[in-house]
Amino acid sequence: MKLKNIAIIVKNVKYQAYRLKLAKCFIDENNEDLEQELFCEIWPCLDQYDEDKSSFNTFVARLTENKAINMLKKQQCAKRNINNYISIDVTELLEGEITKRIDVDYMISVLPKEWQNICEQLKFFNLHEVAKMNNVSRTTLNNIIKKIRAKLSPIYYEGKKKN
Repeated sequence: MKLKNIAIIVKNVKYQAYRLKLAKCFIDENNEDLEQELFCEIWPCLDQYDEDKSSFNTFVARLTENKAINMLKKQQCAKRNINNYISIDVTELLEGEITKRIDVDYMISVLPKEWQNICEQLKFFNLHEVAKMNNVSRTTLNNIIKKIRAKLSPIYYEGKKKN
């Protein structure tokens, strides 16, 4: 690699490390550590340079900028203690919600056909639109919805404390 190209790399790495240091999440980091980490991030990617697409300076500038952005995002996640996994508690909650959804779908299928259609329409349209579609007043539709809720409420309140 040419000395000129190395100077371009060093200049861009130093600049992006300086910018990272300005971020709150890197306030305790040493500049040299940031430069070294950024250099280690971009070094394996330098062989992807294609002189037909851009100049070496532009390529290195975009590469170091993107790697610095990635480092910033990772550090911000670490500072907020965000992990790339779903905890067991969340998984259990999701399973509970899936079970409820299956129960609701089953209960809707047991409802009279007219009520099933109303439930399906309410997934996509507002109350006024559904009332127009079924040629009923909103008051009548509200009364039907109250009856549907009464029939479906045991699913939601099962296992929950009532206030």
